[in-house]
Amino acid sequence: MKKMLKFALVILVSISFLFIPSAFVFQDYLHGAMHKILKLRIKSSFLGGELQYTFRDNLGDNRGSGSLSLPLNPVFTDSKDNFFDLTTFSIHSPQLDEDWSSNDYYWQLTYGVKEISGLEVISHYWGFTEHDSTSVLSDNTFPERAENIRFSKDYPWEFKIVINGYLKVATLYNGNGVSLGDVPLLIDDETNRFIVRLPLKYNEIRRVLKNSDSYHYVMVGVYNSMAIGYYNPVSLKRSIYNGGGAKSSKTPRIYDYFAPKGFSLEDLEKGELQPLLAFSEFREDINKKVDVESMYKIIANRRNEYSINSGNSLTKEEIEVKLIQEPNNSQLLSSLGAIIAKEGGSAENVSEAMERVYKAYELFDFAEKNILNNEDRLTLALNRGYVSMPVPESVFKKAKIGGDDFVYAAEYYMNSNLDLYTAAEYYLNAYTCYKEALMETLGENYLYMAIAIIEGE
Repeated sequence: MKKMLKFALVILVSISFLFIPSAFVFQDYLHGAMHKILKLRIKSSFLGGELQYTFRDNLGDNRGSGSLSLPLNPVFTDSKDNFFDLTTFSIHSPQLDEDWSSNDYYWQLTYGVKEISGLEVISHYWGFTEHDSTSVLSDNTFPERAENIRFSKDYPWEFKIVINGYLKVATLYNGNGVSLGDVPLLIDDETNRFIVRLPLKYNEIRRVLKNSDSYHYVMVGVYNSMAIGYYNPVSLKRSIYNGGGAKSSKTPRIYDYFAPKGFSLEDLEKGELQPLLAFSEFREDINKKVDVESMYKIIANRRNEYSINSGNSLTKEEIEVKLIQEPNNSQLLSSLGAIIAKEGGSAENVSEAMERVYKAYELFDFAEKNILNNEDRLTLALNRGYVSMPVPESVFKKAKIGGDDFVYAAEYYMNSNLDLYTAAEYYLNAYTCYKEALMETLGENYLYMAIAIIEGE
């Protein structure tokens, strides 16, 4: 690890290191202004309507009550830690009579996960606080024991949506378990979201037009076409087919659940779930804005002094000498790329600056091809990430790469039990990059991971 720190030059490429020539700055200003103009012309209904509520869940809590493991099936080997991890659940305002839509009346619900596996089964049970003669209420799952849970008797469900990630279909049921048919489903692989649009032709759910308060149970499990309700069984020990870590026959088959305040995933073993409350009186708290700049200041005040510093950094000349002996050394290559990008900030003209930055990314690409271990990957992530964050997105289109790099760095720190506040900073950097890349929905996953670290959750 110390050897890796010796080569990394993150201090040289901090957020403020690139003094971009004025032409770059002006181009980025134009890009920002054009984006704002375009956004003004896009009606919110094209995006599913105004957001009414957005609920967020912590990342990394995708083990049920804490003990569940995925089946030994090889399909779960890659990125298994990212699968079946709920991130956001959003409720939009109902949309009426839109001339562009084939479903003139609809209500959009959006479900985010950390990474789409294609083997999700997401259950969403919900009901309205105001019941009428059409209401059919239930506090049991459908089918019985599908998810192996119970619902609060104070909040019985009226409707259920089942999102089948394998078959790419969403189906709506009423409280009797009668299917009301498949409903439109969009799977957005770029932002890792499942988007459902409920046609308001169903009289039972038209109460949403009255701004009725509602409550929601949202959970995810592993798809199995032969299992009850498609929820793959969990056992004491996992096998190629079954998940493991079950404490008893009553252990829920769900890997993640949107738990309301005061209810933890550990409470799952007790069996009775509590819902998210989409009540108008809570709307402002649920959708509260986050001051990212203040979060950076909090991190700066709290973080430990486990950070890469210029005292151990090599100069450009020293790196070039070492590269003669080790021409494929990934850490040296990415560090040289960071220095060359920094030189672009003091270039005399735009073309020279662009040439330096493009050269830096050539070195980053070469460094990536020569990665031998996690330390090589981390060094590249930090060097390239801190270059990708400040360079003009309208010119270089590197913000998404920067976001991916900072996510890797943050999770490296989390998994290695290193300084958590440094991990929080990297999550914030990822959010900043994804936002610049017009992928703010994806970035919000990591913004709220940073919040969880800062708030000690």
